[in-house]
Amino acid sequence: MNTKSEVTTTAFILKTVPYKENDRMVYAYTKDFGKLTFIAKGVNKINSKNASSLQELTYVELVMIPKKGISTLIKASIIDFYTLIKEDLELQIYASYIMEYVNKQEEDNVPDPKVFKVIKQAMEALKQGYPTKLVYSLFNLKMLTIAGTALEVNACAHCHEVRPIVSISIQEGGFICSACFKSQDVLFSREQLKLFRHMALLGFDRIDDIVYSKKDLSVLCQVIEQFVEEYSGIYFQTKKFIKTLLNEM
Repeated sequence: MNTKSEVTTTAFILKTVPYKENDRMVYAYTKDFGKLTFIAKGVNKINSKNASSLQELTYVELVMIPKKGISTLIKASIIDFYTLIKEDLELQIYASYIMEYVNKQEEDNVPDPKVFKVIKQAMEALKQGYPTKLVYSLFNLKMLTIAGTALEVNACAHCHEVRPIVSISIQEGGFICSACFKSQDVLFSREQLKLFRHMALLGFDRIDDIVYSKKDLSVLCQVIEQFVEEYSGIYFQTKKFIKTLLNEM
């Protein structure tokens, strides 16, 4: 992917870390090139033109030369600073989780329009005031699907028959019917099973069509979190803060 030509693309700033005295290493997920890494030279200086544009949780336009390894950053301009998210600690924690998930799951230089879309949808949903647990659940379900771990919500994940569904199995990867239900499994209400299916199938595209109670959403949010822990293989630094928020009804 090495090229000497300047290109313009949009990106989300996933993470930044100090690099030398006035520089920072910047990890971004770009629309056209996937996850890229830059060295932002002089960005810590007071007169840096790129300082505000290269903050984490920011949606930007980049002028750059993409390369394998370290790409060359020429200019960054803010599209959306997400001020409301950054001024609210709870929103900031969930947004940071979104960026951490993408940064740790996605490989460098492998663009995926579905990943870029779900980042944008999740950030917009947080910005617009949708319940954080709903946004968290929809994002996690979509990222599992993108990674090839779509959950079975149309039939029993064990026998693949369409019988009355009574439970959700982390090990089996989705719904469990009455015939396959085991004593150690947890029974879920009809409303909870319906909500789980709707979240998995409707996603952000039809978020306004998802009907839920606060209690059912809280229960399923923690179930979905268990799926992520089981199948993603990612250690999240933001998880300890997320767990605290999830325990709040």
